[in-house]
Amino acid sequence: MGSGEPGQPTGRIGVKEDKDLTNAEKIVFGLLRSGKTVCTAESMTAGGLGYAITRVPGSSRVYMGGVVTYTRGTKKLLLGMPDDLLDTGLVTPAMTLAMAEKALDLFKTNYAVAVTGNAGPISNDQSAGVGRVYCAVVSAGGRSQVRDFDLFGNRDAVREKAVTQGLRMLRNFIESTEE
Repeated sequence: MGSGEPGQPTGRIGVKEDKDLTNAEKIVFGLLRSGKTVCTAESMTAGGLGYAITRVPGSSRVYMGGVVTYTRGTKKLLLGMPDDLLDTGLVTPAMTLAMAEKALDLFKTNYAVAVTGNAGPISNDQSAGVGRVYCAVVSAGGRSQVRDFDLFGNRDAVREKAVTQGLRMLRNFIESTEE
């Protein structure tokens, strides 16, 4: 059952069991086993997803990179988002899905995850109130999923919860695709 990867479940006492692994570890170890790759496109999490994934040993073999597009200008510059989509709002399901799709194409990976939202303390975008977060996951095979979350807490708490939700969603998406 073990593959020699640090933290990889082996069923031996003193070694992490599968239930003890973090979502990031499950993502990385699963992708290592399948030989597939992932990338990220982030706005309000400002690289938090990429950071969480790359904390796991072996992640350099499966994480191909990410983009942080925190503003309208960087969404247009780095991901080529069209003005008509940008005009509908920076925090929308359509924007999040488009971010994931553009990252997938940019990094040529098997999977991409994107997160955008409003961490507060105020809303300056008519499309989403404070705490509203959208996550999108896409696969090179054409599958996609977008979910919305209403998260509570201060700015840092909302951002941390958005990373947690994004990782959980990515893990579940990959596991359902691989079965």
